[in-house]
Amino acid sequence: MPVPCPLSRTVPTITASSAARPQTAVPANSGTVGRTETFIGNWMKARENRSDLVLATKVCGPGYNWIAGNRSDPKSEEQQTCVLDRESIFKAIEGSLRRLQTDYVDLYQIHWPQRYAPRFGTSVFNKSKWSAPPVDFEEQVQAMGDLIKAGKIRHWGLSNETAYGTILMCETAKRLGVPLPVSIQNDFSLLKRDDETALAEALFHYGVEALPYGPLAGGTLSGKYHDDDADKPALANCRHRKFPNFQPRYYAAPAMAAAGKYVQVAKDHGLTPVQLALAWCDSRWYVGSTIIGACSVAQLEECASAWGVPRLSQGCLDAVDVVHRQARNPVLTD
Repeated sequence: MPVPCPLSRTVPTITASSAARPQTAVPANSGTVGRTETFIGNWMKARENRSDLVLATKVCGPGYNWIAGNRSDPKSEEQQTCVLDRESIFKAIEGSLRRLQTDYVDLYQIHWPQRYAPRFGTSVFNKSKWSAPPVDFEEQVQAMGDLIKAGKIRHWGLSNETAYGTILMCETAKRLGVPLPVSIQNDFSLLKRDDETALAEALFHYGVEALPYGPLAGGTLSGKYHDDDADKPALANCRHRKFPNFQPRYYAAPAMAAAGKYVQVAKDHGLTPVQLALAWCDSRWYVGSTIIGACSVAQLEECASAWGVPRLSQGCLDAVDVVHRQARNPVLTD
């Protein structure tokens, strides 16, 4: 049987994306890479509370080569190919452990596939983009198994992965005698529900749980951009205004229009938009925990309040589905 996810049916998983100012970890680039781990490591050290926490981090696949430089100490400024071979995975965990100031992480996730796969606002597989990946499933899975044996990680998971990739990872783990991945961290929200189909079926059969990121679509589903005073100066420091080119799919016209309808559903059912968006994610049977990111104590408290509301009524869920049928997955760009 699969090992239970360490985050199974828990309160929200909190990231440190903007927890420390003026330095922030978002958007990720060559200057900010690794800051979240450094922030959390310093925070844990000051409080000596590592054993009280379930700690998760990632190893990055191809796409942003500046991430690979962060695997050495001190960080290398040389361009390196970011791959998911055994050597790179082991270097990456050592870098993470240094920054986190711990000797293990509870959940280690493959950030995105080594191979080509649709991601970040796309869902259509384009066979012309396919080429044989330099690292196979076996090497990645075995590396995770060896890290578990070495005590450097407790569990492993996937991220930005498809149903095909999830199945291959799980079947490879079974063949190699490696514990199955326990989680998958994908973009999932009221505005992006495509994982409810083939991926949800795969999760059911392998006992893998979803850890949605982007449940508020970078703040779009919070309703703050739909208020009558949405042009107030305070919004100047909000993600979509401050970094308009970072995750623009969340702030495009189709997403904004659909989000406005969900804001109204929340009001009709006595909820804040944040409570609706997060409680809806938590209502999905395949979701183990929902990732939130807060820039202030007020935002953190509002997000946490979603786990204090009564279970969403069937009428509320039906109203959500009406909007979904009218505007299906509006953050997808293909």
